[in-house]
Amino acid sequence: MNFYVSVKGRAPNWPLRDRLYAAVELDFRSDITAFIAARTAGTASARDSLFIFLASNTGNDILGTYNTTTNQAQTINNLIGVIRAKFAQIYGAGARNFVFLSVLPVELIPRIQILPQADRDKVAHFANNYRVAVNNLITELRNNNTYRGQITIFAPDFTQGLRSIKAGTLTTGPTAGYLDRNGYCADALPIGIVVPPNPDYKSTNCAYTARKYLFHDTIHITSPAHCEYAINTLATLGVTATPQQLGCQFA
Repeated sequence: MNFYVSVKGRAPNWPLRDRLYAAVELDFRSDITAFIAARTAGTASARDSLFIFLASNTGNDILGTYNTTTNQAQTINNLIGVIRAKFAQIYGAGARNFVFLSVLPVELIPRIQILPQADRDKVAHFANNYRVAVNNLITELRNNNTYRGQITIFAPDFTQGLRSIKAGTLTTGPTAGYLDRNGYCADALPIGIVVPPNPDYKSTNCAYTARKYLFHDTIHITSPAHCEYAINTLATLGVTATPQQLGCQFA
C-alpha cells in the first residue's frame, strides 16, 4: 500500500496549490486510513509503510502553472509546504520509508518545444527552481530532530537519465531503439488518453510504431523510457533488476 501524492486530473483551472490540496486530501484519507488499520491489526508489512511522493514530480502541473503565477517563489513555497505537512501526518501514522520522485526536465517535451523560446525558458526556470526546492525539503526532513534516525528517504534522480535518452546517448537498454526522440505519432493520441498507449500502434500517418517514439503524445513518455526510469529508481533503492525481470517493452 503506497501513499501517492498526485495532482493529475484535478480541475486544471485551479491554482496549483488548490489542486494539490484536493488530491492530497482525497488520496490521503483512503490510504492512511487503510495503513493505520493494517498496523492496528498487526498485518502491515515493510512494503505497506513505503510512501511515494509523486508531488515531487508534477510535470503536468509545472506546465499548467509556470505562466499563470506572478510570484513563482510563493507558488513553489506553498507546494513544498503542503508536502511538508503531509509528510508529518504520514510519519505520525507510523510510516518511516519514503520515496520522492525527481522533478524531470519538462522543458524537453514536445508540448513545450513548440512554444516560443521565452516560454521554454520559463518552464525550465520553474522546473529547476522546483527541483531545488524539493531537494532542499528532503535535506530538511532528513536533518529534522524529530525524524533523524527514524526515517529513510529515497530520492532517485532521473534528470540526467531523461536528458541522455532525449540526446540518444544511451546505446543499450530499453530506449536504445528509439527512432524519433522529438515528435510522436499524433494518430495514437486518443489511445494514450482513453487507455494505456499501445506500443505496437501504427497508422499510415506515422513513420514508426508508437514504441519507436520517445513520446506517445505531447507530454507522456512511452513504455521503454518508463522502463529505464524504473531501472534507475530501483538501482537507487539498492535493487538490481533487468528489463526482462520487469517485463519491460523495448523500443
